[in-house]
Amino acid sequence: MKKMIAFLLIASALSVGLVGCGGEAQNSSSISNISSETQLSLSKMNAIQITEYLKAQGLPITNEIDYTEENDPNKLLGRPNQYTSKVNFADSRITEQYDIENDPIGGTIEVFTNSGDATKRKEYVEAIAQNVSFATQYIYQFDNVLMRMAHELTPTQAAEYEAALQQLAK
Repeated sequence: MKKMIAFLLIASALSVGLVGCGGEAQNSSSISNISSETQLSLSKMNAIQITEYLKAQGLPITNEIDYTEENDPNKLLGRPNQYTSKVNFADSRITEQYDIENDPIGGTIEVFTNSGDATKRKEYVEAIAQNVSFATQYIYQFDNVLMRMAHELTPTQAAEYEAALQQLAK
């Protein structure tokens, strides 16, 4: 039932958003194609759908960037064994945003074809964070979804994102 309510909230949010932003229709259209009888499944959602779900749960997400093959800063989107969709977003509780339009500080969601690829990416990011203190982040993996939260968030704030994503993963 909770997933059905989340779907309805997301669909409502997207309907309002699509009226004001013609460009977002392409990025978010797949969520509106999910029938109302179908429950949302985290493993079948893309990064923008997951982001919209988190926003519908009341998390303070702003300035989302839905990456494409052309603007992915890591040049990994769509490559073999890499993420198939990626979103970066700001958390409005982080007031020191240096370049909120191009590099928002808050979180990153990466979706992979399978959990094995997500695990490899998680291990890679964790290895970097162990050697570079400013790269430390909260990292959560649910099946084929990797969510990384900025170290500027408190542990309690980061746990709010983890709990919301965990609820969707049920």
